[in-house]
Amino acid sequence: MKEVILKRYGEKFGRRVECVVSVIRRVITFSHFLGEVIIIFIFGVVFFAQVKIAFCNVAIKIVVANPLTSQERNVPVRYDLPFGIGKEDILFTDGLKVNYDEQKGVYYVYGKVKLGPKESRTLKIVIRDIWKISQKEIESLMKALEEKIDSIEDSKEKETAMLLGERLKEKLKAVSKQQAELESDIEKRMEVYPVFQRKIESIKDSIFSLDKLVKFGGQESDYEKEVILVIEVKNTFDREIVVPVKYYLPQEITPEYIIDKGEFDLKYDFERKQFYLVKEEKLGPKEVKRYNIRVKDVWHFPEEIVSRYVKEAEQWKEKIIENKEGLTELVEVLFSEIQKNAKLIIDSQEKRGSVKENIYTYRINQKRMRIIKDDLEKLRSFMKKMGEEKQKVPSEKKKVKKMFREVNYLVRLKKASEFLFKEKVKGGSVWKVVMVIVLFVMGMTIFFYGLWFIKLRKEEKRKLKKIGFSK
Repeated sequence: MKEVILKRYGEKFGRRVECVVSVIRRVITFSHFLGEVIIIFIFGVVFFAQVKIAFCNVAIKIVVANPLTSQERNVPVRYDLPFGIGKEDILFTDGLKVNYDEQKGVYYVYGKVKLGPKESRTLKIVIRDIWKISQKEIESLMKALEEKIDSIEDSKEKETAMLLGERLKEKLKAVSKQQAELESDIEKRMEVYPVFQRKIESIKDSIFSLDKLVKFGGQESDYEKEVILVIEVKNTFDREIVVPVKYYLPQEITPEYIIDKGEFDLKYDFERKQFYLVKEEKLGPKEVKRYNIRVKDVWHFPEEIVSRYVKEAEQWKEKIIENKEGLTELVEVLFSEIQKNAKLIIDSQEKRGSVKENIYTYRINQKRMRIIKDDLEKLRSFMKKMGEEKQKVPSEKKKVKKMFREVNYLVRLKKASEFLFKEKVKGGSVWKVVMVIVLFVMGMTIFFYGLWFIKLRKEEKRKLKKIGFSK
């Protein structure tokens, strides 16, 4: 190629042509490379977008079949969607209709599919993945926790708050980590999602009441007793059978409170909002088996927490009575109600009975605890209103002072007018005075207008001179 160029165009010009050809080749090569990079980039964007969409949505496959061998059939289809899915979370139904089952409390898809003899078809339902605590919510809770700690001014209390804050941060990080580990296992995430929800709600409550917890020592309950739940299975037949064992745990029990569940699998019932244990057991004729499930005793309100509420109520009571005597009787009633319910809770927990009795007592005490918290909230609202009233007092004083100033001004104006017009002025004299005032105002107006006009003309001349024009 080089020799052909040199012979045809001469040595000097040929070298230039050769250089141009070389540059063109490099440009073409680079263009191919750039094109490949762009294609790979587009493929990567599409791929990662698909992955992201896959993490945001869940596909449910429904297999429909026609068992008949000789004729077509419109096969009826109905599928209940998971509990918690709203209508807005249903993204694609593959031609099926959507309705709501009021008894079950879930949405379902239904319809008919026309199938030929022995034909089967797979329908695809796409729903939004709602079984995940968003990272944004976790980050916002982290930020709220930091703000709560920063709002505490006392140095000793702040130190305690920082220690408690670290524990809460660890809990939030644990939720985030566990979710990440179960990212691809949607069934497992659906089971543990209620647990994560309860943990997040508990963390929210702790963040909200962090300052109060710090003031009362910042100590968590050390109540760590265990309870044995007994599951009994019987075979009433005279032959060996396989028995499906299903046992619903009490509503308060979630996976973190289960110490030992044996060989049982843990599942979650979305309709009943309850965890349950399940397994299959082979039993001989008339055989009876018992299983011991170890769980934490969660049916207990720590005495120090109950006493803490009473102490807080007493502080509010003293502050309110000190600042506002009119609320004394009402505050005393609220405080005595808090004391009474706190005593009932503590006394009822001193004598522990059977598991069923303890659960029943705990649920009654839950109602008592709600009354205590409601009464405390009322005391807080009284203090808040008193604070608002104190802030209003200075502004009311300012209004009164302003009103007095205006009244004094009017009084002085009245006295001045009486002094000026204490003698009756004749009608002709009044007109003369008015004309003098009008002429004076007109004269002053013409004078100031003339000054303004002269100044404006001087400014125009200065600008024209500056740009090279002159009259």
